[in-house]
Amino acid sequence: MAATGSGSFAELENPLSTPESLNAIRDPERMLEHLRDDLAMQLAVYAGDPGYRQPGKIDELDRPKIERLAELLDFPFDWGTGSDQRQQAAMLLNRYGQRTTIFILDKVRAFTQSAGKTLLVVLNYTARPIISLAQLSRGTACGATRRSSITFPPAAFPCSI
Repeated sequence: MAATGSGSFAELENPLSTPESLNAIRDPERMLEHLRDDLAMQLAVYAGDPGYRQPGKIDELDRPKIERLAELLDFPFDWGTGSDQRQQAAMLLNRYGQRTTIFILDKVRAFTQSAGKTLLVVLNYTARPIISLAQLSRGTACGATRRSSITFPPAAFPCSI
């Protein structure tokens, strides 16, 4: 899944679609080349994982591309010297993942409805907190879902939609 220059998502062909092609995962140079321009990967490697005390592994972002992604996702990325850009990168990555998930679920919903089927999605968030209290208080955690056609049961999402 990738955001296009027009601001919409596009499906991409799976580069590891066969059992044989999965061997590419074991080749660091090939994976580096494949993921070099992946903005989600760049955000993740820059942000690190403070919850697990793992610092970011790179020290700068591709600013023009990250600015465009932030603009497309209605995310106010602050590049000022006093701002925590690693935390913002993690939050932008979270928003990117949320919007991508909504896009995929909308496509799955259309497919299941056309096939006369019902889809059950079970989410397990026990590994770590997904939505911070700060996001909830600012309403940013719910921003993507308000614009979505997805209906969440009341207990499925801990905020007003």
